[in-house]
Amino acid sequence: MTKSLRHLILDNIETTLAGITVANGYRTNFVKQQISRSALDFERQMLWPTVLIGVSDAPEELTSGSLPTHDEVNRRLTVDLTLGLNGLTSTLPEDVEYAIADILKAMAADATRGGYACTTDDPEIREPTYSQIIEGHAFVTISYEITYRHRRTDATIQ
Repeated sequence: MTKSLRHLILDNIETTLAGITVANGYRTNFVKQQISRSALDFERQMLWPTVLIGVSDAPEELTSGSLPTHDEVNRRLTVDLTLGLNGLTSTLPEDVEYAIADILKAMAADATRGGYACTTDDPEIREPTYSQIIEGHAFVTISYEITYRHRRTDATIQ
């Protein structure tokens, strides 16, 4: 079965985030097992840092007047970065900033998400929060607006 463009864009984001490693020149190390699209997996996550990719639909639909068979669909992909450092709360704010910078750098490398998207807009970065319940854990959300186009009758075709 052919994947939709939306699915391919999400696959690209997962692959991009999994490439954030010290060996690739970053300060943060992610592995595929630390990246999830499922909130259930995220809640059970024991590997740190971890990333949850959440997706919400934007109801806005832009059509190009001369091509009524195409539509441009906007999606807001929310990338949640969660860091947990056992007892190293003194360096946690700095580690959060390094991880944010690493995600920004990796996501900026290809605004077309592997050629499946028209563009990836500059992100919105929310203020990190530090857990009062589990010492050594921080949460931060980085939101991207990714625009892509598919045929009205087939979400697998640009």
